[in-house]
Amino acid sequence: MRAKCTHLHVQHPLRLVLVDYVQLMRGDTKGNREQEVGSVSRGLKELAKELNAPVIALSQLSRDVEKRGGEKRLLLSDLHESSSLEQDVDCIFFLWRGEYYNIAKYQDGTTTADTVLFDIAKHWNAATDKVIAACSMRRSIMIDLESLMTE
Repeated sequence: MRAKCTHLHVQHPLRLVLVDYVQLMRGDTKGNREQEVGSVSRGLKELAKELNAPVIALSQLSRDVEKRGGEKRLLLSDLHESSSLEQDVDCIFFLWRGEYYNIAKYQDGTTTADTVLFDIAKHWNAATDKVIAACSMRRSIMIDLESLMTE
């Protein structure tokens, strides 16, 4: 992947690289799977620096969240085979739909219907935060909820 991105970048500078998903990639490390995922995450970080472009990588989650009671909010520890992912990356955010879990309202009273919560769980240069966006699952689109309210 690195060679392909570098080759493409020479022809047409890449402004963004998307990886779906980290656990499908193979690393250089000969060890356990967690070490291999660590090798992949470090490689992606190096690629971002080399291309001077963000690399957004999806990650598999542990199924433990489904065993939890309540709102089933994701935690950094839910990243599968990925303690090194948590250390290597600059930003981690989770998408959460309360409507999926039959939860009617967010803690601030906003309805969960047709919305998705972006939970910024780690941000190297800024504070963590939560942002709600409007979404249409049928059309696979998301819209900034605040911009809808001001129109």
